[in-house]
Amino acid sequence: MNPDSEAPVWENPDLIHLNRLPPRAHSFPAPRPLEALRRITSRGFQFPPNSLDSNDSVQSLNGVWDFKLYNNPDVVPPDWINNTKREGFGTIPVPSNWECHGHDRPRYSNVQYPWRPAIPPKVPRGGRTNNAVGCYRRTFYISSLDSNHSIFLYFGAVKSFFFLWVNGNMVGYSKDSMMPAEFDITPYVSPGSENVLAVQVLRWSDGSYMEDQDFWDLSGIQRDVILWFAPALRGLLADVELDADLLPGGPEGVRAQLRIRPLLTRASSITTRLTLRAALFDLRNDLNVVWSDLFDVDISAFDASGKARLPEIKVELSGVGGWTAEDPRLYGFGIELFEEVDDYIRGPSLLDCRGWRVGFRHISINHAYQLCVNGSPITFRGVNRHEHHPKRGRYLIEEDMLQDIELMLQHNINAVRTSHYPNAPRWYELCDEYGIYLIDEANLETHALHDQLSKDPRWLPAYLDRLQRMYHRDRNYASVIVWSLGNESGFGPNHQRMYEWVKARDPARPVHYESRSDGMKDSAFDISSTMYPSPDQVVKQTLRNPTRPAIMCEYAHAMGNSGGNLIEYWKAVYKYPRLQGGFIWEWADHGLTPSVNKHRRAGYVQPHTKLSLEPWFYGGDFGDVPNSDNFCIDGLVRPDRRIHPGLIELKKVYSPVWIRALSVRPSAAVLEVQNNHDFIGALSNEYVCQWEIVKANGAKIANGSQALPDLPPHGTKEWEIRFPSAAVQDSAAWVNLSVRTTKLRLSVAEGYEVSGWQFPLQTATKSTLIPTTVIHPIKLVVTENSDSVTVSTITNSFRHTLSKSTGLLTSALGTHHILTDSLAPSLWRAPTDNDNGGRAKSFSAHWRAAGIDHAKLANVRVEVISASVSQVALRVRGEIPILEPRGSVTYTANLVVTPDAAVDMQLVFTVAYDDKDAQPLPLPRAGVRVTLPRSFDHFRWYGRGPHENYEDRKDSALVGIYERGVVEDVTPYVRPQEYGNRCDVQWWDMMEGGTGSGRRVRAEASSGVFSSSVHPFAVEVLERAKHADELERDEENVYWYIDVKQMGIGGDNSWSPRTHPEYLLTESRYEVRVRLTFLEDGAGGRA
Repeated sequence: MNPDSEAPVWENPDLIHLNRLPPRAHSFPAPRPLEALRRITSRGFQFPPNSLDSNDSVQSLNGVWDFKLYNNPDVVPPDWINNTKREGFGTIPVPSNWECHGHDRPRYSNVQYPWRPAIPPKVPRGGRTNNAVGCYRRTFYISSLDSNHSIFLYFGAVKSFFFLWVNGNMVGYSKDSMMPAEFDITPYVSPGSENVLAVQVLRWSDGSYMEDQDFWDLSGIQRDVILWFAPALRGLLADVELDADLLPGGPEGVRAQLRIRPLLTRASSITTRLTLRAALFDLRNDLNVVWSDLFDVDISAFDASGKARLPEIKVELSGVGGWTAEDPRLYGFGIELFEEVDDYIRGPSLLDCRGWRVGFRHISINHAYQLCVNGSPITFRGVNRHEHHPKRGRYLIEEDMLQDIELMLQHNINAVRTSHYPNAPRWYELCDEYGIYLIDEANLETHALHDQLSKDPRWLPAYLDRLQRMYHRDRNYASVIVWSLGNESGFGPNHQRMYEWVKARDPARPVHYESRSDGMKDSAFDISSTMYPSPDQVVKQTLRNPTRPAIMCEYAHAMGNSGGNLIEYWKAVYKYPRLQGGFIWEWADHGLTPSVNKHRRAGYVQPHTKLSLEPWFYGGDFGDVPNSDNFCIDGLVRPDRRIHPGLIELKKVYSPVWIRALSVRPSAAVLEVQNNHDFIGALSNEYVCQWEIVKANGAKIANGSQALPDLPPHGTKEWEIRFPSAAVQDSAAWVNLSVRTTKLRLSVAEGYEVSGWQFPLQTATKSTLIPTTVIHPIKLVVTENSDSVTVSTITNSFRHTLSKSTGLLTSALGTHHILTDSLAPSLWRAPTDNDNGGRAKSFSAHWRAAGIDHAKLANVRVEVISASVSQVALRVRGEIPILEPRGSVTYTANLVVTPDAAVDMQLVFTVAYDDKDAQPLPLPRAGVRVTLPRSFDHFRWYGRGPHENYEDRKDSALVGIYERGVVEDVTPYVRPQEYGNRCDVQWWDMMEGGTGSGRRVRAEASSGVFSSSVHPFAVEVLERAKHADELERDEENVYWYIDVKQMGIGGDNSWSPRTHPEYLLTESRYEVRVRLTFLEDGAGGRA
């Protein structure tokens, strides 16, 4: 308890820490500079060593700790620290989050705090939302040390507040869940004997009011715990600030400047002479020494507390390479502190040695108000990224980080915003190496309170503390090119003070903050930033604020089946030079594996389905109240990092090269190449374009390769590919281009496809199918009664039966049943997360209010229009009522049956409203459902693919012939929803098995194109399921959808109906002409 206040320490924002050491750049002592660098550059290198008998001066205390969870602070026994009997204690791995090991329950909420009421600085004590307390304990051993040595204990991050004891002695406490806390524990340690370390962690504290991020609320010691010791009384490198700047000029074309600002500490009573030795190593050239020098330390620089901030060391260099995301050239920097002693045999004594990698780059905002690196404007092809693992929660290891970085680079992503807190230090080291620009964001969000704390001067020290600790830890990383003051905390004087503090110390790096306030009047940022604008809105924001670079710090919410109209944003980015890109929200779905915690929502039963799809839990699944449901499932990749189709589209849009067709003729293609690189102009050294000409039947008739033309960054150039003479003999062909890398670049392999492009050669609108063998043409017979109309042959080789009550088609070939209750008009789809966005105003709410979700054809009329022995014409008509706004969809199916069992279909949907001035209701889709036996488990199509695509997300899907299994094609969105559509289909085969030797049903466009998809379960099953593992394959049928068109999926955000108007189905008439044919036993071969 705080003796000066009735409030406990964890409810007092004035008390941020006790005895915590000042923040510093991330590093630990090493025996020599190259060893310090090896720790950073190596892969899978165990540092620090995790061994109790290690003699290393830096040791990991990660591992198994004793652990017990208490319901709230009031029930924690005061003597638990000294209880060595382990009574009631279990164990837990450190680092970890205790909720991911069965303790308490994970909680997910967005905006609202996980507890009610939210009255800062108070947090809960008991009840359902109890403030759980985790008590950790372990022992450690340190052999005898020289009396000049000090012992330090480093916690990488602890959520949200903790007390620390060593051998029963209170050491101190600290707040801020995402930043290191370090303590000098020398007075409390007993060298040569076993020492007891005890940590008491509270789930919530007053600091939690500044951590209202849209993320799982998980608790505990969640980053590394490190014990280290050094002869600090004789001298210690307490911190080293590095500025590696790259400026134009100099004899080699560049002039580099390395500025070094060491902070030393030592006991004030010791006056021996100290020297510093610093060196710069070329990491790409066998660690050759680029520069090295020795410096005497002015002993008088030490103040009474034993600190000395030495004068800045400036080193002028020439011929060094610059660091950019496109060429992340790094150098190794090492610095050693020596004590000069009167011992000529032993020589100077090494007191401390540290190392970092540095990248020389110059960050500026130019006269045109563009953010530049090394003088060139850059473009953020970015994502937001939370630290998340489906089993370990917030604790990530190097392997996880590398997986993310490699996937990002393979999908043309070059920037990450560390939303919304500083990440683990290893992430920054890897981003330095792999070339990822970082917006480093302070752990500060007060979303539910808006600007209440931002305007409260009492909270200013806590605001500043979070920025200052981030700045000191991360300032040496080359990848950090922008500081961010936090996220969604309104705007207030506290932000202004943060801005002034960091700009006084680091004027070069721009400061970002998206405050939802007028950027023209708020000065606490250097970048005009916005969230979730439409493409038009972001242009207006850019033009409205003409003296700042503009970015979208969050855009294109990637929740579920999303990612529509991305290309429209990037047309704007490349049109307006000050609009310098954006950061998709967000990288990964934040689902947790159900096994991490035993708590479940009421009534939950683990399903046992045959599809074997992975379940991931989200808000409410662990019984957490309040919760924000599946709003944390909003990533480009799944929790296990398998990709969603939206990431494929993003890869195309983020391509460093765009290609447009000016003219495509049989002799040559004249193209325009747009270089989206910021630095690379020699595209011929980086990429080769592999081209091919493909007929509509899939036959490749010509191919070749050609280097891309060289052109300046951000420039365009006309470029020609010449084709072999007489390569194309018909008009139905496509020119496919594949832009591939010519060399290995970090995680992107040589020959890797950066982007694919496709252009029609003349007019590719109709496929040329291999002729099919038809059933022997014999006379047709029409049978009509009060229930149905049946068209068959005198030999009964097939039967097509239309129900007069439903208008649905049932078909059989011989004794084989093929179609059941088919050609059912289909306007409904299982709503996507974007369809549900906006609650009462959402698309899905309007659809349900209109009755679209349970619409059935009414007033059905089935007519025989004409009949002969060679052709029977039928018509089905009916109305689907629309309840709100009142109206109807008139469905007309004109069917012509021929003796080969084929059915030529003209499907027409006419929409009309009683009030002619009514706002049209956007329909989910306009098409029909065909029901086939379950044995039709494969499909083949000629259209866009191979991945699912929609009208507003199809740029990455090229037209071609593809084949998939029905079950294989299920896109396992964490919350099941509409999936699997393909656009611009010219023909689609449903097949028994994948060999092509069984029966087939083909839909072929008679004119134009259609959209299609197939599911192994009914739409009601897809809509009802809350998790992918609840999807159960239908025991009898598969469901095939033939649509005139589906509505776009949207993507601007997921909480309002924002699908763009051009992708809505609001027209009054939709029509498609399709020929349905039936093939037996592989007749006619494969198309």
